[in-house]
Amino acid sequence: MEWLDAALCNALHEAAEHRPTPTAGAPTMNNDEPMRTPMLRRLAMLLPALLCLGAQAATYVYIGSPYSGGTINNATSCAAPEVCGQFTVGQSVSGSITTALPLAPNLTNSDIAASVTGYSFSNGVSSIVSGSPPARLVTALVTTDGAGAITSADIKLQRWTYSAAGSAAAGPHVAGDRFDEINVVGAVASGASINGFCAGVDISVPTDTCNTVSANTATSVAVVSGGAWDMLPSVSIADASVLEGNSGFSNLNFPITLSAIPSAPVTVTVGLTGGTATAGTDFAMPFLSVSWAPGDPVTKNFVIVVQGESIAEPDETLQLTLSNPVGAVLGAAVATGTILNDDAVPPAAATAIPTLSEWALMLLATASVVIGMWRTRRP
Repeated sequence: MEWLDAALCNALHEAAEHRPTPTAGAPTMNNDEPMRTPMLRRLAMLLPALLCLGAQAATYVYIGSPYSGGTINNATSCAAPEVCGQFTVGQSVSGSITTALPLAPNLTNSDIAASVTGYSFSNGVSSIVSGSPPARLVTALVTTDGAGAITSADIKLQRWTYSAAGSAAAGPHVAGDRFDEINVVGAVASGASINGFCAGVDISVPTDTCNTVSANTATSVAVVSGGAWDMLPSVSIADASVLEGNSGFSNLNFPITLSAIPSAPVTVTVGLTGGTATAGTDFAMPFLSVSWAPGDPVTKNFVIVVQGESIAEPDETLQLTLSNPVGAVLGAAVATGTILNDDAVPPAAATAIPTLSEWALMLLATASVVIGMWRTRRP
């Protein structure tokens, strides 16, 4: 149902953004209307954020076909201070784009730029990564199938590398400045250029992107057909428990699960981050990673070896956290393991209560003493 959550959230965002504009001369409720309207708009934009807090981001991966000799046209005259580069056979365009919510199903050439939270693409020589000051997301149009997977896309990325006026990251730029560009076109083509020549710059909006691209003898270009989109699975860990045992060892098995059968290798690091149990005394843990090969079952167990003992004590816990996923994104990343005490608490020492016969003997002994003293004191 993730796609349903995404569709609902997207609809809420769209409704919040598309607000009616008052027509000229339309009556207002009262003099407070200008003040209340911005407040209502802010509340309308806050609503989707509050309703969608539980939604998870999604990452989509693109792998292009390798360049061949006939698809490469390398620069012949590029020189410093321009940033040059040469493509080689076997390199390709590859990368990923992350959205705040999973994409809705059955999109058709939809602009998702507003929901993109990150991207990282390589042309085989250089990379364009979100958060880098010279990087620009120029276009992000996608088409999805009934499951929300990308079937085709128009993704265009630029990264300024040379500015005649100074820093390549500073903008706005002007015609004649240089940049690297990566394009993914549909599901069947990708292209890249190094040290492209900007013949015109879009400075009418704050995107600071080049809208008229050219190439010359200082530019390397590679274009190739073929490529495919895939969605990274999420990886999650679940809670676990085990009886401690009186001796020997037992296994505390934490299930770590992918959301889908992997089509590429996946690795995630598992670390101990808290709890009341003591490593080395109550349990032994290898600080290792869990890996999946393409086609592996989605669930694997991360095993903690628990030391049995016969000492009665409270249940003990340990906390594991997943980090550094490769080939996947994090889902539920924290889990608690419980080592259950199975030793009986010894009964408290009972206080001895004299029996009736013992009370009688004590009474008789006391009486004998009292009588003896009385007789002794008689004149």
